[in-house]
Amino acid sequence: MLAKKEIPGAVQSFLAACKARRTCFQLSRCPNTQDQQILDIIHEVMLHTPSPFNSQSSRVLVLFGAENQYLWRDIAKPILKALAPEHVWPNTEKKLDEFANAHGSVSNRER
Repeated sequence: MLAKKEIPGAVQSFLAACKARRTCFQLSRCPNTQDQQILDIIHEVMLHTPSPFNSQSSRVLVLFGAENQYLWRDIAKPILKALAPEHVWPNTEKKLDEFANAHGSVSNRER
């Protein structure tokens, strides 16, 4: 393992950001950012995220509002209820409800 003084400053900054990136907060339907700004940020991230041979072959699915609720409550919940052991279902259902109560969801997929 390298001593901290041997790691270049830019790398230290990146590592510090990685360590601090996780937060725990309640998801809500009241975003601090407009939908179009969210889409613009996702677009920039996708443009500048490395891909094999710089092919930019990723696709992104973004759901807001009722579409997000439909995903978590009407699609994911019945599937997971059928698969989850009975003793873990209450926690799984709580988490799915939290996701459904969020303003939106983002998922990416390689072609």
